[in-house]
Amino acid sequence: MKSVETEKTIPGKFAPPDGKQLFIIGQDNDTINDYLNAVPNPQPGGFTSYTSLRELHGLNTPTDYGAGLVFLDDLVNLQLQSVIALGLYMVDFLESTVSGAADEKIDQLLDILVSYDRPVFLRFGYEFDGSWNHYDPELYKQAWIYFRTKMQEKGVSNVVMVWQSAAYSEGTYLQKPIEDWYPGDEFVDWIGLSFFTQVSSDTTPLANLLAFARRHNKPVLIAEAAPQRYSTSNLTYSTTGQSFIARSAEAIWQEWYAPFFAFIYENKDVIRAVAYINTNWDSQPMWGPPYKEGYWGDSRVQANDLILGYWLAELNKPRWLLVSPDLYSLLGYQHQY
Repeated sequence: MKSVETEKTIPGKFAPPDGKQLFIIGQDNDTINDYLNAVPNPQPGGFTSYTSLRELHGLNTPTDYGAGLVFLDDLVNLQLQSVIALGLYMVDFLESTVSGAADEKIDQLLDILVSYDRPVFLRFGYEFDGSWNHYDPELYKQAWIYFRTKMQEKGVSNVVMVWQSAAYSEGTYLQKPIEDWYPGDEFVDWIGLSFFTQVSSDTTPLANLLAFARRHNKPVLIAEAAPQRYSTSNLTYSTTGQSFIARSAEAIWQEWYAPFFAFIYENKDVIRAVAYINTNWDSQPMWGPPYKEGYWGDSRVQANDLILGYWLAELNKPRWLLVSPDLYSLLGYQHQY
């Protein structure tokens, strides 16, 4: 058997050393703090957060759109050495970006991200291929390249741009191939994906995206992942939130978590970082009753002792890169100040 030290992996800026995978937790301040309190060891190597280019809410000032408190300034103070995976919402703002009307917002965002002095995985227009975002492929690529050019002009070196697909089982917006949204190898640092219900439906989009990443020699970030439709607290499964099927903790682990970790380990050459959403979706107005956004459930690993035990067994494996005094050096990042 190969040791983790000898595994050959796809390289990339801020990618972990061979044989390692970076672990990140999300996705709002309250649930991140709850996780850190409930699972004090091992601690993640980073956190996820969200903002929009139009408003830039949730960075220097707290905001809550109904999906938990978002306040990135507060998150960066949780750990001296950690990374940020930031989702940048671009819906209905691509034209403003390309036209130059958003230049002041771009400069403001980049100045804030540089001030954090840590690696930032910027998920520009995340889930670009989701029908709910309705991104026109050509306009999306133009906006991406425009933003990336502004980054280069400002000399921003602590931000990598992540091209995140929804990898949705029911297809892409207008059923277009994902290549239609691809800005080009010279403009993309990482490829991202979302991992929710695919294990119980169709994993083909996941496999296709990993194949794409390997062809283009790009490392992959699982940018959003949670056992959608399962409740780790109530031990149930539901597709609608109207009727529920009892599931034991063991069944939930075997049906979602075990395939999730198997997917990560089987594709360790290309999957270099993983972000898990550890939240009680049902308690948040955006995701809870009457479930206008579908039924999401409860993905908190600490809500069940058996699931937490299995979770800790996975996260304590030596392959996971977690918070540590040498995290930045292992990611090839040097402080700017």
